[in-house]
Amino acid sequence: MIRATLARFLYHQATQHGFDALALLSHTGIDETNLENPEYVIQRSQLLQLINNIYQQDPDTDLALQIGHALSIQDLGIMGHALMSCPTLAELHPLWESFHELAGTPIRNHSQMMGDTWVLSFRSETPLGQAEQFCIEQHLGNTLKLSRLLLETPLVIDEVQLTYPEPPYLNRYRELVGCPIRFDQTQNALMMNRKQLSTRVVTADSETFALCVQYCQGVLEQLVDADSMAGRIRLELTRTPGRIPKATEMATSLGYSERKLRRLLQAEGTTYGDVIRQYRQDLAEEYLKNTMLAPKQIAYLLGFDDPSSFRRAFKQWTGGTISDYRSRSEQDKAEP
Repeated sequence: MIRATLARFLYHQATQHGFDALALLSHTGIDETNLENPEYVIQRSQLLQLINNIYQQDPDTDLALQIGHALSIQDLGIMGHALMSCPTLAELHPLWESFHELAGTPIRNHSQMMGDTWVLSFRSETPLGQAEQFCIEQHLGNTLKLSRLLLETPLVIDEVQLTYPEPPYLNRYRELVGCPIRFDQTQNALMMNRKQLSTRVVTADSETFALCVQYCQGVLEQLVDADSMAGRIRLELTRTPGRIPKATEMATSLGYSERKLRRLLQAEGTTYGDVIRQYRQDLAEEYLKNTMLAPKQIAYLLGFDDPSSFRRAFKQWTGGTISDYRSRSEQDKAEP
């Protein structure tokens, strides 16, 4: 489940562009009257149907860029307040990544450093089909608009890389980004100097930031609660890096007996051990691809007793070694 924040914004923007309201919500199951409720939640599939409806009505224009660049802080609700109170750009990215469900977007940001270059890539959480370009363009427009609204000095982008072919409205891209744009690439990403991460947010306020983060955490917990027990467990694990609690302890933390926890997981077709294994594997692959942490450090962050245990587990998960996996990831990055 996700907040209907993006769905509400897209719906309003599309109707302002003259699109038929009934056609926009066709087959989505979204209640138009509930869209104005800031606490309204929907399934990701409902959001994707809405996006496809918009795309189908106007597939070959710069509409997604226009909509993305029309974003205001108020459109993001509590997330907007949290972003406004961040100290610097360095805190903006992890905040967005931690609470992106509250923005209700199908696109996630991934940040990595390559020497002095900060690479901010955009990736879809679920297959988006023919609407993927629309979603990337809309997210790009959002990102550029937010940087102009929030930062003391404009964000300087060295290069934009995009996976799709050059569109007929290339000039619109040039107006928005003001830097070289490369299409038909292997990733959707902004390339910037890492020094910009120290750029301050105009309205930074540490007390407001702490309060907003606390509130966002509470709302996120409610969303995860409505989503799945496995999701609640993964959320709980993020609070104790380096330590994997036993099922009994996890059940207590979540307010259940161990027997109840196991029954709930069984109903979802999984087990506590499976959730832990998948969580560790996902994190391990993320660390190996996007950081230079040594296997010993990663083993600690994943709650293994020693690096050897981590190496054995990783080979069971993937069928290969840690060094091979990291080498392949580096080769993938190096490919033009």
